[in-house]
Amino acid sequence: MFLSSSSLPYSFYSLLIDDMSVVTDKYSHRPDNLVSDVYGVDFFVESLCNEASNVSALSLEPGSAYLLPSELFLKYFLGV
Repeated sequence: MFLSSSSLPYSFYSLLIDDMSVVTDKYSHRPDNLVSDVYGVDFFVESLCNEASNVSALSLEPGSAYLLPSELFLKYFLGV
């Protein structure tokens, strides 16, 4: 991914995933809206969620899975 927010391996993300969302038409190609509805508006949280889900805004299609990290994960790796 071009805008990597961390250098963590993908297997590590699965340890602290809080929730998984299935993308609907409302959030198609708009991960910023999905992240802002769950965590509030934050670019760094969005980029971390994109990296954990291994998707970009262009590849986020309806029916795909989108991973939402736990608050503990965000506090530790982003200092939120």
